[in-house]
Amino acid sequence: MNTATISKNGEIEQSISEFGEGGEFNFENFQLSVGDNHVLVSGIDITGEETTDSILITYNQNYDFLSSPELSENTAVTEEQAGLYLSIAIDVVEGLDNADIQLYEVTENGETIGDKLANLLDDGDVGNGDDIAGDGVYSTYFSVTKSEPGRAYYRVVIADPDLEVNEFSSLAEVYFYKNLSDEEITATSDDFDITVDSYFGDSGESFSSSQLDSKISQLADDFASNESVESAELSEDGSSINVLYNNGLKFSLYFFEKGSSQGSSVKGAPRNNVGLKYPGKTQPDISYSKYTYNPNTVSALITDVSDNANSIGKYSAMAISPFYTEFSPKDGNDAYTLIENSDSPFFNAQTLLKDSDSGIEDFKNLSDFGVVMISSHGAVFQGEPIIMTSQIADSTSIHDYLADIVAGRILVSQAVELTGNGEDSHTVSLSTQLTFSLTHDFISEYSGSMSNSLVYLGICHGLSGNVLANAFLGAGAGAIVGYDNSVLSGYDYDVIQTFINHMLDGFTVSESVDFAKSEHGENDAIWAENNSISGASDEPAEFVMLGNPDLILERFSLENGSFESNLDYWDGNGGDSRVITQLSSLVPPHESFMAIISSGLGSVDDSESIIFQSFTLPDDVQLIHFSYNVVSEEPMEWVGSEFNDQFRVVLIDASGNEVELAYESINTSTWIEIVGSQSDGGMFDGGDSTAFHTDWKLIDFDISEFAGQSVTIQFRVWDVGDSAYDTAALIDNIYIE
Repeated sequence: MNTATISKNGEIEQSISEFGEGGEFNFENFQLSVGDNHVLVSGIDITGEETTDSILITYNQNYDFLSSPELSENTAVTEEQAGLYLSIAIDVVEGLDNADIQLYEVTENGETIGDKLANLLDDGDVGNGDDIAGDGVYSTYFSVTKSEPGRAYYRVVIADPDLEVNEFSSLAEVYFYKNLSDEEITATSDDFDITVDSYFGDSGESFSSSQLDSKISQLADDFASNESVESAELSEDGSSINVLYNNGLKFSLYFFEKGSSQGSSVKGAPRNNVGLKYPGKTQPDISYSKYTYNPNTVSALITDVSDNANSIGKYSAMAISPFYTEFSPKDGNDAYTLIENSDSPFFNAQTLLKDSDSGIEDFKNLSDFGVVMISSHGAVFQGEPIIMTSQIADSTSIHDYLADIVAGRILVSQAVELTGNGEDSHTVSLSTQLTFSLTHDFISEYSGSMSNSLVYLGICHGLSGNVLANAFLGAGAGAIVGYDNSVLSGYDYDVIQTFINHMLDGFTVSESVDFAKSEHGENDAIWAENNSISGASDEPAEFVMLGNPDLILERFSLENGSFESNLDYWDGNGGDSRVITQLSSLVPPHESFMAIISSGLGSVDDSESIIFQSFTLPDDVQLIHFSYNVVSEEPMEWVGSEFNDQFRVVLIDASGNEVELAYESINTSTWIEIVGSQSDGGMFDGGDSTAFHTDWKLIDFDISEFAGQSVTIQFRVWDVGDSAYDTAALIDNIYIE
């Protein structure tokens, strides 16, 4: 990097020419203006090439948005009415009750378009998209129709009659796309397939390097001249041709070098579609984070949970190997067995997903895991690394994933395998199936809120450039390890085995990366030479990492016990668990946030919710402390009946033995009425117009007998009898001493 500048609203504010070893730089004392700040960062390297990135930062003076506006769906079909739910968390301070909280359509730059679309309310009306009244999350339902494909933007506006200016949230985005018939999809797929087949359909045909380069270039030109194609481009390294059709479908053709049969194949190309999964709830999930700037707000969001926040956020692990059989016996995810068999720390390890047992839907659940291991082929699309799956892309599955395809999150792919036959001869073999590949936008969209996770990206080019890695880091991953080029599977197999073993021995990510490379070589070319194996590239792949170099697997203390960092470090059973700032008149006893777990509030149908956290206790531990308040609509008319909802807290040792720390039930607890909790007197949607609570209780429990042991603390609430009346538990300020 040579120089870098930062501009605000079109005016250059600062320029710097000093950079860190990795090219990193910082702008200090950057002054924001009230309202929207359009910030552009520009960097120029020593060759004169310029790279830019921009962000919209909103400076509010009176109110604080605690989340971005979240939509129930972020894609919709043109010419059809789209019904959408939108929710946002707002810091409830004096004056907000008198303000009008509104939704507008805006331009990409945040400027309003037309009249108000809707008002947002925190009233617990499920029809309006709001699950819980008085929790600081404001929601609305609105409908919109667009005639042309493209992106539409929306933002929340707080209009306070006592203020001279309105205050604004960040933007929410919906991508509108043209729906395609199965016939249109089939015709486009056939066009791509026939065109590729005309060049590389003769399996076993051999070409010199120059002949191969020429044919690839001619194929790219052929696509570009196709009247049905909007654009076609050959990647800079010649490893892929990327084709965008006029109807929005995106296809990519990848070329892979296959090495020798001695475990050195390159990781660089099935399954039937399992169908899309849609959530049962209507209110979008809220993740608390500062998306606007307000220096006057009282509540502050904490970014570092504690001094020990270098540990992974969850003791759950998953591994995906779409080409396990192809890479066998050298699939990198064989190292996953080390995690499955680990007892310190102990992992809740999901079964390894191999070959046709893995698919796109599995990649949508990455935020549920503290360790994510992906071993697959990788390629480059428009200069950015992508993850290949083995899921077959036929007309039905393409239609099912059409929204993601036209939005650039999923690609339809085909592979050409190249086998070397000497110094300058390659035999080609064209894959007979179209499959799907995933871009960094897919990871950003579906990875949710990862909890300081460790991600192993065992694919070619995975860390060549930071785009894909930054998508994982932006979703909350702690560190990513992988390769900066096409990598031999044998090198990957040896390196990741050593890396995981070293991590399980208590070392950091950076220490484990360095140790693995010291054992097997700085790159796969050195490994291949040391093992007398051919197939290494002229540009060898190095095992590298991005993110927190000090990340470890072991957790030596309880983390995020005040829930100031969402539900990071907490696992669950998939029930209704959230973080809120208040519940009507009930507020956290400690700091700004508290957890709520329920028997299924609002639009949620779950009847049991569990959150738990596993960690190792210090040798000198004495007590565990926590506060809770159980809230229910069951009392008083159902006390003494079969409708006996319950709440229980237990400490579980490594052998599975439970010690009960707290217990409440409808039939045995003492209940206090909550007055005026909602406009109609009720606390939750459904049930009746009354609500009761146990009031906050502080638990101090002696756990010295478990000193030095690995334990799990579990909070659970569940329905007994039926789910017509809801029960929830507020939890806060969990810590040990």
